[in-house]
Amino acid sequence: MIGCTGKRLFFGSLLDNLCLESYLVGFRNPRLHCDYDLNTPKSLLVRCSTPPHLVEDDTVSQIRNEKDESMSHSKQQDTRRKFLKRGLGAVAGLVMANGCSFYRDVTPPLDSQAISRLRSNFKGRLIVPGDKLYESLSLIYHRSSSKKSRPALVAQCANSDDVLRSIELAVNNRLPLAVRGGGHSYAQWATCDGGLVIDLSPMKEIVVDTSTNTARIGAGVLGSELVAQAGRYNLVPVVGQCPTVGVTGFTLGGGLSYLSGLYGAACDNLLAAQVVSPDVGSVTANAEQRQDLFWALRGGGGNFGVATSVTHQLRPLPSVTAGKLVYDFGDVRAVLRGYNEVMTSAPDGIQGWVLAGKTDKPFVFLVVVMVDDSPEMRTCLKSLRSIAKPLDDTIKPMPYAETYSIDEYTPMIYRSTKGSYLQRFSEESVDLVVDQIMHNSGASVAVGFDHFMHGAVCRVPKEATAFELRDPGAMHLWITSGWNDAAHEQIRNGWIRDTWEKLQPFSGGQAYANYPGADNGKDVRTVYRGNFARLAAIKAKYDSNNVLRRNFNITPRT
Repeated sequence: MIGCTGKRLFFGSLLDNLCLESYLVGFRNPRLHCDYDLNTPKSLLVRCSTPPHLVEDDTVSQIRNEKDESMSHSKQQDTRRKFLKRGLGAVAGLVMANGCSFYRDVTPPLDSQAISRLRSNFKGRLIVPGDKLYESLSLIYHRSSSKKSRPALVAQCANSDDVLRSIELAVNNRLPLAVRGGGHSYAQWATCDGGLVIDLSPMKEIVVDTSTNTARIGAGVLGSELVAQAGRYNLVPVVGQCPTVGVTGFTLGGGLSYLSGLYGAACDNLLAAQVVSPDVGSVTANAEQRQDLFWALRGGGGNFGVATSVTHQLRPLPSVTAGKLVYDFGDVRAVLRGYNEVMTSAPDGIQGWVLAGKTDKPFVFLVVVMVDDSPEMRTCLKSLRSIAKPLDDTIKPMPYAETYSIDEYTPMIYRSTKGSYLQRFSEESVDLVVDQIMHNSGASVAVGFDHFMHGAVCRVPKEATAFELRDPGAMHLWITSGWNDAAHEQIRNGWIRDTWEKLQPFSGGQAYANYPGADNGKDVRTVYRGNFARLAAIKAKYDSNNVLRRNFNITPRT
């Protein structure tokens, strides 16, 4: 599953929120329907799914419960055998010498009879051009006017069997394949032109077990939905900072959070995953089963299979102290310098990020989230407040769910973002960013200094999971612009590309999988670094023909 980032993109007082887009272009964020199972000893299981009366006519009529959607062992094995025989076997002769692709130079048209055959056994909804929901489902958050994205088929899956059959159809018809959960990929990997999009958004089930403080989460669950349900029991998940980022894709990319200093990355809190792999079918991966796959899923992205559900460790946290400090742009260098100095020695339970940019005028602000109000935390907050005189200070106690609404925003039709990395803070890198902002001829540009690396996430050995970016003192950057006039696209993308390239000498040759940068073929080793060879061997076992390639793609190697 392809994830992006747990991050909104903001532009000062006129903030560009990637998350609101879902409501504007037709993506739904349905309310959750909950049933309570009080028969489970010593636990309270909360089962959440999209209630039938909220599902639109052209979407899945009902998301069935786990019992209904699970296949028998014999049926699962039969489906897997047919999938391997008819699917991958059909394209084995087409695999290139490097074993990484079965696609033709020109994508063949999708056979309507193939769609009909899939429809006969499909529990979800198949959407083709001309259907009522097609136009809205073809749109993604990061979209441009110049890049064409017209899928031949959108498969809104209701269960793992639907996912398996969708992959089989893509393989048999040699179609590009994209996987969408929250749909936030900077690199637009959540869709494809002329291919098949596996849309996991209907898979909304959440099962919270309060005896173990865990949650089993369907692949379509968004961060805000999980936070809301966990919050009923004073629990929180390690999820992203934007409410409509999909939990599963975010986790597969590593998953950095406001809580990573205290509880590690999202992938460090992953306990199990249900995965549909092109080579082995539907499997469970955890510390006891498929241990190689479980290791790879924790940071290796969607390279190995489509995760249809994940199980997360939840953490007790009734509330936080959080908000925003807004400064005059003339203090931007002092703000960034002070942010780095304070966070270098900050306690594990505090995180923050700085955004500098320009709309109608330049701006800079600092967002802070603290897990408690201890003397140590108050001292740290006092230091942040004394960096410069704030023009506005909104920091206050709040439920964790309210961190999603710290900022204002205004949507834009088009947007583009590239992720980068700052190995260590330096005056030179700050000067570069400030110059790029001030010399930009347009508006709505910004650079976010985010996920300051400290605390628990940095204490996990780099080889313990596929997620290797654990260097203390590093920061993850995102460079972004938004525009409403399609004629502005070239200049906006040019500014992003120029800023990104100038920052690379400060990156240490590293990148974060949830913040895609340039062409993924060039960047893939900068993401996985020392873990790359092991990941390539696992890729060869679970996706030897590189069916799942719209990601920071790992070429299969035996």
